[in-house]
Amino acid sequence: MLNTELPLNHPNPVPIESYSNNRILIESYSSLSSTFPLPSKKSQWTSEQENAVVSGVDKFGFDFAKIKSENEDLLSNRNVTRMQFRYEKLEPQKYKEWKSKQPRASNPVRVAVYGPKNKPRVRIKKGKGGVSAKEKTSRRDQGNKVAAETMGLEDTKVGSFVSS
Repeated sequence: MLNTELPLNHPNPVPIESYSNNRILIESYSSLSSTFPLPSKKSQWTSEQENAVVSGVDKFGFDFAKIKSENEDLLSNRNVTRMQFRYEKLEPQKYKEWKSKQPRASNPVRVAVYGPKNKPRVRIKKGKGGVSAKEKTSRRDQGNKVAAETMGLEDTKVGSFVSS
């Protein structure tokens, strides 16, 4: 039977490309509803289950053909994981509740040095939250200082350098 016990934040979600479109739709729906469980191997499906896949509608009223057409762009996106598809698209409320309970990321803010060589500046890349504006400013100033020192320039003011 399908493993429906994987947590939402499972470290190795199955990439969507490893499933056929019909397969992932059926897996998603059968996981959300115990009324239509499917064996994980296609060879173990009953003829009734096989017919449900082919016809696009099963006896419980899940219209797979309609779902597939509505989510064509999602299904073709190789970066979308099975978990994201299952919860974010099919169960938006459940996904939102789960997301709101997750701890905020404390990733360091990533910086990128850009601009001409005689006047480098540091741009803060968007983080995942959890960093205050004051902290971002502090890191940007530190980044500017490092950029200036690395290129042998004089730090005249924040975000702006001129040749010494």
